[in-house]
Amino acid sequence: MAKSTGILQRKRGIGCAVDLLRMLFLYASSNFSFRILAVAACTLGISNISDTAWRKQFSKAAPFLHKILQGMLSSLLPAVDASCFAGVKQVLLVDTSVI
Repeated sequence: MAKSTGILQRKRGIGCAVDLLRMLFLYASSNFSFRILAVAACTLGISNISDTAWRKQFSKAAPFLHKILQGMLSSLLPAVDASCFAGVKQVLLVDTSVI
């Protein structure tokens, strides 16, 4: 899915779609700058790309996240016509888990 949406073109920067998704969620759920995100990714052993590369990567993430959300919603609501979501421009993801 990540390759078909064009978000992962080379393996040199980010190893797999799961790592990219982890970093997307980390960024979305924190007040991290892209520089802090780059340091976190390096510390976690995910990638050693620069903050500018993360910014560029995330700017291409919308089609990837759309495919993931579409797959999740279609498994929950298989009979819903997808055209009802045509005007949706933003989706708010909220993590309500408690650790």
